[in-house]
Amino acid sequence: MSRDEPASELLRDLLNRPNVIITSRPHAASPSGLNKVDLELETIGFSENQVEEYIKASVSDRLKVEEMLKFLKFKKLVRSLVRIPIQLDALCFSWKDSTNPHGSERPQTMTALYRDIELRLWQKDAYHMEASNSLEKCRSMNLHSMEKLMAETSGVIQALAFCGLCSDRTDFDPDYRQKVYGKFEFGVTESLVEQSSFLRTSDPSEYFAARYFVENWRKGTQLKDLDASECVKPRDFFQRHKHEDRYNIMWRFVAGLLDDKDEAEAFFDLMEEQPRDLLGLVHQFLVIYCLSEISDAGRQI
Repeated sequence: MSRDEPASELLRDLLNRPNVIITSRPHAASPSGLNKVDLELETIGFSENQVEEYIKASVSDRLKVEEMLKFLKFKKLVRSLVRIPIQLDALCFSWKDSTNPHGSERPQTMTALYRDIELRLWQKDAYHMEASNSLEKCRSMNLHSMEKLMAETSGVIQALAFCGLCSDRTDFDPDYRQKVYGKFEFGVTESLVEQSSFLRTSDPSEYFAARYFVENWRKGTQLKDLDASECVKPRDFFQRHKHEDRYNIMWRFVAGLLDDKDEAEAFFDLMEEQPRDLLGLVHQFLVIYCLSEISDAGRQI
């Protein structure tokens, strides 16, 4: 919220009350004029027991519950990621109320799970947006076909997610969306964007931000950011921000999306270039987290 907005002063007064609890995303910027808080805590998410209880409460099929718990047992890094409530919700959404979309093998990474979620929601949105006049046809389309059908709307969601992540913004009101449309020169109508399932939740924001990054990485085009005066090459953006915690989940998805096209090796090569963090631990964790999104077939990198 800009300090020039009428509600800005009211918000500041509320936040400076003697007894107040403030919740925010991990990297939210405090408004100017905010008094120092007495106690600052970081919520790390569910315990492993709570994760198990959540899955059992959310998924009615006992067989699928057993599959999910077995999956998490052997995927330590995914298990740590789903302690974040929105990531756990994504896992449950992908597994429940559906047959196995991969034949005999379930998705083995969070990227693969999000790809399933993306397909399922695009299938629903395409019909409601009248991109296709047949619900059955939508349900039978694979992700590649659906991406071509919904390319422009998907591009808008990706741009919003990337700009939002860069500016630590999750609320994309109409005025903000219009600014993004102008910056990125989108021709899609606002009425279509408003119908998108992805606009109603911030859950997949890092995933779609990664989609935007990967699209430009592959094309060799530059990244645009609403708050930046100049565009930047994906390689330069990665080198500048690769060790920032804000982008950690996005980099995992970038690795997984590039692996989907057998293009992850160049990304990991760039990861090993300078700059490196001085102690090395942050960098090593980055490598480990990104490797967790690489399929077994891509582990030769």
